Amino acid sequence: MFLKEFGLPARIICEGFSISRAKLYRLLAPSKIDPLSSTMAAIAYEHPEYGYRRIHVLLKREGIKVNHKKVYRIYSQLSLQKPVKASRKLKCSKPIHLATPEYPAHVWSADFLELYLRGRKLRILIVIDDFTRLVVGTLVDFSIPASRVLLVIEKSIALYSRPRIFRTDNGSEFKEWRLNRFLSNARIRHEFIEKGKPQQNGFSESFNARFEDECLRMLDLNLMPLKEIKQAIYGWIKEYNCQRPHSSIAYETPIRFHILSY
Repeated sequence: MFLKEFGLPARIICEGFSISRAKLYRLLAPSKIDPLSSTMAAIAYEHPEYGYRRIHVLLKREGIKVNHKKVYRIYSQLSLQKPVKASRKLKCSKPIHLATPEYPAHVWSADFLELYLRGRKLRILIVIDDFTRLVVGTLVDFSIPASRVLLVIEKSIALYSRPRIFRTDNGSEFKEWRLNRFLSNARIRHEFIEKGKPQQNGFSESFNARFEDECLRMLDLNLMPLKEIKQAIYGWIKEYNCQRPHSSIAYETPIRFHILSY
């Protein structure tokens, strides 16, 4: 068929481009579009931050049986790859003796994430279970004093259970005496990381990076009202806990892994 289109025999074309007849026929054959491509493209459009492994997990949830190699091949054909970020591993000058989470509610980590919203500082408090990666407490507002931090912790304990260790940085909200008296009375050890070493609170820092990439960068903070920003953040946290596959827990969702771990 292609001989009539180009007016040349296959032998001349193969010799001119130094290719075999098999490759020539393969190049000129009409490309077949895999029906899985549209499904993967729809998932990638809805979750642009997801890589092929998380897309593979979502496909399996929908009952589509497909090998991860095929998912990667189609993922590459659709040019959905994300740029690889350079590693920023920090060397520690001395050994760090912090508790390693071994079971649910063993270690909770709390941290603040701040961003500027039309000239004002918006604060986001995140409390996460280091073992299950479950976000157990969240608060978004312009002002979050220690009293409100305490309310978040009390609510989180009522919803889940009492942690054995509560890990934070040395911020003034976490050093407030009422908060520490509550932790002491509840038999919760307050573990502070060293000053200037946020990597010691690695689970919170890792979550913050995902949170910024997958949620905050998708919001138009200059135009959206505060109410919609809060709704978007709380909505993403709910999706993170209940739907988003997490690579550190065998691509389970944090809430399911939390339940299965008991």
